[in-house]
Order: sequence, then structure tokens, then C-alpha cells
Amino acid sequence: VLSFIIFICYIASVAAAFMMAPLLEFLLALFLFFAYASKLNEKFKGLYWPLMDFLRCVTAAVIYFAISIAAVSKYSDGASKAAGV
Repeated sequence: VLSFIIFICYIASVAAAFMMAPLLEFLLALFLFFAYASKLNEKFKGLYWPLMDFLRCVTAAVIYFAISIAAVSKYSDGASKAAGV
């Protein structure tokens, strides 16, 4: 849900160039959610699903941190600052 809100904030702002990262993160989180819901984690035993989800969260945090600094420092409109925060 948070990735979707960040995606909407970036679409509404002047910093729309940064919208790809939240979109990809949202889609990846949605895929993992549906994989857990449809019990794909039980079918594919070779993948360590909690580690995949943890790495997704860590990479998302790093990417969000980088693009938020860029959006806040480069653009001055309110929506870009909201997306950065």
C-alpha cells in the first residue's frame, strides 16, 4: 500500500521521472503477496521466500531513500516534497 501511495505522489508531482521505482516495487510486492496467497512458496521449495521478501524490502528502502533525496533537492513543488518524504 505504501509503494502505491508513493507511486501516486510521484505521478502527481513534477518529479514524474522518478515514478518507475515505486511502480516496480509495488508490482514486485503484489507478486510476492499473490505468491504467498496462492501457496507458490510451498510448490517452489528451492527458493527461500522470507529472504526474498527481506531483500525486496531492503532494496526498496535504499532506492526510496536515493530518489527521495533527489526529488526533494531537485524539485520544489509540494507534491514532489510529499513524495520525497
